[in-house]
Amino acid sequence: MQNNIKTAFVLAAGFGKRLKPLTNITPKPLLPIGENSLLFLIFDKLIKAGIKKIIVNTHHLPEEFDSALIPYTDKSSATITYKGTQIIKIFEPEILDTGGGIKNAYDILKDEQSFLVHNGDILFTANIENFINFAHKKITQQNVSAVLCLRNSGHLNNVGVSGDYVCDMRSTTNLPAEKLMQYTGVFVANSKFLEMAKNYPTNVFSNVDIFLQSILKDKQSIPYYLESKGKWDDIGTPKQYLKICKTHTPNLYTYLAQLADFGFIAKNHTLIQKGASTRTFLRFTDESTNKKLVACFYDLQKREDSLYTNIAKFLFKQKIAVPQIIKSCARRRVIVMQDGGSTDLLSIAQNNVFQSAYYYGLAIENIRKLHTKVSEAFHKKPFELSQPFNDNLYEWEQTYFKKECLESRFNIFPTENLQQELNLIKQKLLAQPLVLLHRDFQSQNIMITDREISLIDFQGMRLGCAFYDVASLLFDPYVDIPDDLIDDLLKLYLRATPTQDQLDIFYISACQRLMQALGAYGFLSIKRKKTEYTQYFKPASQRLLHCAKKAQLQHLSNTAQAILNSI
Repeated sequence: MQNNIKTAFVLAAGFGKRLKPLTNITPKPLLPIGENSLLFLIFDKLIKAGIKKIIVNTHHLPEEFDSALIPYTDKSSATITYKGTQIIKIFEPEILDTGGGIKNAYDILKDEQSFLVHNGDILFTANIENFINFAHKKITQQNVSAVLCLRNSGHLNNVGVSGDYVCDMRSTTNLPAEKLMQYTGVFVANSKFLEMAKNYPTNVFSNVDIFLQSILKDKQSIPYYLESKGKWDDIGTPKQYLKICKTHTPNLYTYLAQLADFGFIAKNHTLIQKGASTRTFLRFTDESTNKKLVACFYDLQKREDSLYTNIAKFLFKQKIAVPQIIKSCARRRVIVMQDGGSTDLLSIAQNNVFQSAYYYGLAIENIRKLHTKVSEAFHKKPFELSQPFNDNLYEWEQTYFKKECLESRFNIFPTENLQQELNLIKQKLLAQPLVLLHRDFQSQNIMITDREISLIDFQGMRLGCAFYDVASLLFDPYVDIPDDLIDDLLKLYLRATPTQDQLDIFYISACQRLMQALGAYGFLSIKRKKTEYTQYFKPASQRLLHCAKKAQLQHLSNTAQAILNSI
């Protein structure tokens, strides 16, 4: 017998209140599941099963459905066709619940002998064609009004069955049940069901109300089909959405769901692009406290990312200007902290570096404190940090420079004389006292708000030479700081005019740091295809040339000049 169920109704009007804040910006059926939205996954499944017409009711954020369906809408006729299947969209000015939605579509459905109904908030991967074929045989029986698709197990087994028929739902009929099953949110209805919906005394009611009405009238009016194959998930809560998306690439909605499951309902949220970081940041306002916060989501690629929380708590306790940690969880790999501001020192310094001198002063004061009092506190009660600067790490940075910048980017091959100077740099730096280093102390990692600063991105903190941090800031390739301001800031850090020995180590540290930066620009621009970093080769090489000359490193200065000649 040929299946004549060719029309489907997808229930998509609900608010999705339990799934806030995701549903504050997108209706639940339009939430992404991998590369597609739930609604279009349902469409694809129905079309594969032979459905030729799909009705979708909308109410909450109807414009989002309009946007999603624009690519399939004929501009002249306004008809919607997706993969050869007609899509009819019905807007409900008032929310009508599931049964009311079908009643509202009576004029469209009245000529259908039978039609399939599919909840718009479930992900059901079983081959629905098996159910449709079964329902087709049952739905024409004289006393039948609907055929339900059920599962043996689920998180809400509240459908009572007796023999081949549904006898109860939600413990309402008091009829004895042989077994309780899970309703999948999929059923086939016929004209009897539609007439019962049309004649229901109110406009707002559930499909379950019609099922129960039918059961109480005739115990054999609702047969069921048991589908044990495939996966079934109800996208009802943030936790359930995260479970479904576990194997997919994270996106804004999974981040919002993570926060909601973590106790934060985010509003006014913005994803933050943070340089070359493998972490993801989300700036948001917490709905319950109205506080501006930033969430950090990280993976296990880098051990240092998991060290951030302990470092931040330590620095905050030591009164270093860092955002306070509000809540964190290593298992979830999420950190929620105070918002340090959306403006970094770089954006201020690029406009007028002298106007930014005040903030540079604050930064220098904080880094000086880190290198002195805070380092003393750490040595008294140490905790896990990344490996300290040692021969291997300095060697790694220098090799990074040679391979990723000189050879890969500029086809320049290091000489033996250059290597001797690089070895000298290592020896000089290894002879210096070990203090706590920020490790990436530059203008993009200093945030500004209300004339205060916040240091960020210190997860790579480790022990090393203090001047590495100072040189990172003062010879930052992102900002052209005038020589006299560099001199003033160095004096502020030292609380005195630097000695020649201090200047020597300062410039040697700058050379090491700038080589690391140039290696990073080469790696990011070539291996990661982040071409925006190519603009920094010139300023970084100019600073390297300057510092190498100051440090009397002739072969390194020649190499810096060779880079500049190649740009």
